[in-house]
Amino acid sequence: MLDFRNQMVRLKWSSVGSYAMAAVKMGVAFFSFSIFLGINALYTVVVGIGKHQSVIGMMDKKKHGAQYYYKRIGGLIFLASLLYLAYTFKLFFLNQTVRYTNISAITIATITFGEIGVSIYGIIKARKKNDLLMKAVKLLNLSSALVGLVLTQAAILSFAETKPYNGYNAISGFLFGGITLGIGLWMMCEKRKEEPEHKPEPKPLTSQQQHKSQ
Repeated sequence: MLDFRNQMVRLKWSSVGSYAMAAVKMGVAFFSFSIFLGINALYTVVVGIGKHQSVIGMMDKKKHGAQYYYKRIGGLIFLASLLYLAYTFKLFFLNQTVRYTNISAITIATITFGEIGVSIYGIIKARKKNDLLMKAVKLLNLSSALVGLVLTQAAILSFAETKPYNGYNAISGFLFGGITLGIGLWMMCEKRKEEPEHKPEPKPLTSQQQHKSQ
């Protein structure tokens, strides 16, 4: 019971952390005029919503079941990945270049490295492999880490290269965005039997209760 409560608390704070990270990204995107960073911030918002859905699912398994929320989270990943791939498509075919100032690039790289670290930590902490909702959290963290890798690459290349490098970012975006899209689609289509709820074992009757029952 205590472990379950700890998981709930961790997920709630993790969800809040994702929203806070998205707000920071949005702020940097606004001041650096970066649509690409804004799209990444929206993806982080979706990750926060997904974690919040997993918390609701843990509290509400009797009404809808874990699989309902698992598929719902998969749908969120799928839609966010579609938006991400749509912008990556624009980035590649319209020959747009993602550029940042040195300060913005270092800030973005620092933020995304931290986010990737948090995502990997979340994957490790979500140990219950047979729990659908904890599995959903793992896949959320994985998708967040993959998208973060592309943003980190864009930030590093922004001040490390002098030639246009939008092709590198687009290829990475297509690759990792395609993987996250596949993750979302797989979660939506995966069929799995609901786990039976663990009912507490009945307490043995005391001698007084046994005497009354007789």
